[in-house]
Amino acid sequence: MPIPSGIQVVPAKPLELHRILGQLSASDLDQLDPLLGDWMRRFLGRQALAALVLPTSGSVFVGLRSLEPAGFIFVERNHQIAHLRAWAVAPDMRRRGIASAMLSYVERYARNRGVQWMYMRIQSGNTPAVQTALGAGFRRYLPQYLRRESSALLNVGAGDAYVVSAPDAVLQAWHQHEVSQGDAWAAELITDTLLPYVLPDPGLTYRCMLNDREVGAVRVSILRAGDHEADLLPVDVALLGRAAPQHVSLWFWCDPSIWNTPLEFNCIRAALNTLQHTPNLIDLHIGSFDHLKASLPQWKALGFKPQITPRWLMLKSLIPK
Repeated sequence: MPIPSGIQVVPAKPLELHRILGQLSASDLDQLDPLLGDWMRRFLGRQALAALVLPTSGSVFVGLRSLEPAGFIFVERNHQIAHLRAWAVAPDMRRRGIASAMLSYVERYARNRGVQWMYMRIQSGNTPAVQTALGAGFRRYLPQYLRRESSALLNVGAGDAYVVSAPDAVLQAWHQHEVSQGDAWAAELITDTLLPYVLPDPGLTYRCMLNDREVGAVRVSILRAGDHEADLLPVDVALLGRAAPQHVSLWFWCDPSIWNTPLEFNCIRAALNTLQHTPNLIDLHIGSFDHLKASLPQWKALGFKPQITPRWLMLKSLIPK
């Protein structure tokens, strides 16, 4: 994509970087990396970011419009992977092609250095940035999950399914198996580099068994009432009392042979049977896009509704085709 007339993208100098940071807010940097947003909230945080934190952590470039700093982009490289950690434009300079120009420049910069993948973790509500990234060829990884909000029991039985406690290595193995089947385009990057970003937070891991055959894995986590998934609590069934939290998060990976079959219901019911209380709110994270696409109609029939994940992992392959 050619850079629009009047816009330049160049390596950042500390003074230019300080000037553009002075026009941005902490929430602007929160969009890709809350850690950088936290720096903006500190006393002299902007000065520290401009002079030390950003220049020593990766590569920083500024977008100039009529030779004036209008935005900046910050990328970290690790071997053949580039992590886009900041990408922001001053409020009065937005929607003029500056964000696109900076992203295009960084992509060329990365390609010239043998980078094979670029990725960012962006707030899904940032529609302009998301649309710009999609237009540049980035793809979203697991952008949705399912939610059921009801005090009524989930009207399915466990059938021949049951769950047994398992170490986290089982969860990782099933995650890798499912991503290779249902998100093959991203399997290499997810499995080799980004697995910590996509594995769920603390909870109990179980093997899903059907007639003594292992068919998947599920992670069960309990959330405080009204909290977001960033505040997950480890499940300890022995400590659950009458005032136990009623918001449960389930992460589910299974063999493609049971996608879009009642056997999925049986596995989830078996996992819910490990709890002493019926949850009012169930968040169900299906292990891959193809799995979700195949099984969505049957989960919707049980009252589950698609929800947008608050922060999206967006990826782009730079590997020549």
